[in-house]
Amino acid sequence: MKKIMMLMLVFLATLLTYGQQPLELKIMAGADRPNTEPEQFYVLRITNIGSNNASFKISAKDKNCDGLSPEVQVPLAKRLLKKDKVSELNNTVLGSGDILNFYLKLSRNNNSLNNKWNCTEVKAVANNGTVLSNTILIKSLIPDPSKFN
Repeated sequence: MKKIMMLMLVFLATLLTYGQQPLELKIMAGADRPNTEPEQFYVLRITNIGSNNASFKISAKDKNCDGLSPEVQVPLAKRLLKKDKVSELNNTVLGSGDILNFYLKLSRNNNSLNNKWNCTEVKAVANNGTVLSNTILIKSLIPDPSKFN
């Protein structure tokens, strides 16, 4: 019985130590422009909550929106930008406890169809493809401006 309890405790400790993702991703500020604007900026923060340095890149990709048919969804252009809103955010290294704020810029073409949705999935990924953070889903609507007062 003692051996079984010891094995369970070791398994639980291992799971808690290695089962957690070392990076935490949060939306700090949503888009503050009207939905009718072709560009939207989101402020995101990534924190290294692990005990080691983390080398990663941020991935932002279209994802199918749950509960919406593909006919009402459209792709958006995505850019990950540093705090200056100009420089691209590429491969990044964060030390333990370090924090990085950055922007996600979502853009649509002028000829994008109205009353359509987009879901963008954002996460931190290591060079080998391992997901290192939680995943955030940003759901955006391209409204029909003719229906605004």
